[in-house]
Amino acid sequence: MTIKFSIFQDEELMVAKFSGHISDVELIEQYRNYYESNEGIANFNQLVLFDEATILDLEMESFIEVSKMAGEYLKNSERSIKTAFVTEKTLHKILSDTYKSISDAKVPAASRKTFTNIEAALLWLEVNSDANNFVENIKTE
Repeated sequence: MTIKFSIFQDEELMVAKFSGHISDVELIEQYRNYYESNEGIANFNQLVLFDEATILDLEMESFIEVSKMAGEYLKNSERSIKTAFVTEKTLHKILSDTYKSISDAKVPAASRKTFTNIEAALLWLEVNSDANNFVENIKTE
């Protein structure tokens, strides 16, 4: 399992690239480590790339835990944070939409949306073309 986090400071964008088998415990640990080690950038918009994940072995409780964690780190945010999930896989889209529903109740100041292509996600996140090149580099690593 891997969740690789990359930061694009100029656009205030965090990219999370999921690959392999993702379990509940790993999801929570990886996000906790990200938030704790990156104070000050927890308020960045997020782009979550799911298509390289082979299995998302996640229970409802992990969505609730990650939502609470995000809410805690975002409670002092001065702006509404956007999270764009990108996946073409139906099951991953269902899981993204489930997380969105739970998170909308836990962290209403943030907005989340699922996309089937990265271009539409970047447009919604209002990212410029340099960030688009950045994300393309992340996808090919």
